[in-house]
Amino acid sequence: MVEHDPHAPGQFFSVGTVHAPRVRLALEHNLRHTLQGHQARQGVNPLLTSLNVVIGGQATVEAAMQAIGDELARVGMTGFPARANGAAMTEVLVSAPPGLADADDYLRESLRVVCMVLDAPLIQATIHHDQGRPHFHALLLPIKAGRWVGSRLHDLAAVKRLRVRMAETVGVRFGVKSETRYSGERLRLAIEMLDRWFEQHSPGFECPTYPATRAAYCKDPRPFLKLARLEVPERSFTAIMTSAGAATAEDRRQGRSSGAGKVLKQKVLHRKALCPPDKPLKQFASPESAPSPAESTLTAAQLAWRAKLARREERRRIRVVGGAA
Repeated sequence: MVEHDPHAPGQFFSVGTVHAPRVRLALEHNLRHTLQGHQARQGVNPLLTSLNVVIGGQATVEAAMQAIGDELARVGMTGFPARANGAAMTEVLVSAPPGLADADDYLRESLRVVCMVLDAPLIQATIHHDQGRPHFHALLLPIKAGRWVGSRLHDLAAVKRLRVRMAETVGVRFGVKSETRYSGERLRLAIEMLDRWFEQHSPGFECPTYPATRAAYCKDPRPFLKLARLEVPERSFTAIMTSAGAATAEDRRQGRSSGAGKVLKQKVLHRKALCPPDKPLKQFASPESAPSPAESTLTAAQLAWRAKLARREERRRIRVVGGAA
């Protein structure tokens, strides 16, 4: 299930998968059918549960399970697919921005956009006021045009369409900007960049409070990246190096593009991110590796580029000598 993040700034939504064994549990959590197992783990305040509002779908767990059975019967299915880890439902979580006066209107409009973009049967949606910021969980059955589509309902293209439509409609109407969240490989790269930045620039890198600071930017690196004036490349170095590369003659005949120019740009961005060009080199592995006085003012990127050119010239010289022999 998708968990609510009470600290997420700006316009925030998340899309995830509910597997078949957890469908009833997701419905019980959404409708607060039982607080055991939810209250301690997710910070539910039972004194505020009465403020929750059902804004779509069924109002009880049993009615929701009956609605699921009816929708499956319409497409000729007697139950969820046999795979235990297959997508049984799509869950969309939308949180209201902090300090928004008309949070319920914002969430209702967001649900309308979600249903319009995903175009799938809505089983249940409830606004929660008893858990951090107001937010809703919408549970949709992955059926489109009379066919079971599973996790394709919320693939990358669908999530991108949803993000764009949320920004164009709900964001514009309520004056809320979308926030970029880092996850996976991009989050790892952001943490690596901040580790290097603190090691090079922060005088308190070895102070006792640094572990707490690092824990904070490991959870959300955005404010620290803004402070350090760093930009995280769209793709990681691993993704860049494992890309298709330059287009072949067959690719050009078929009109296919390899995106080699974009790969080169991403390599440059990655090098600039990890080695800021305005940061001179101050430490060297050995006295022999130290640059001459004329080179001591060069930046790390400039020295790396000189070394690359020297290696390229050496390879060319070896080829010429080998051909002459």
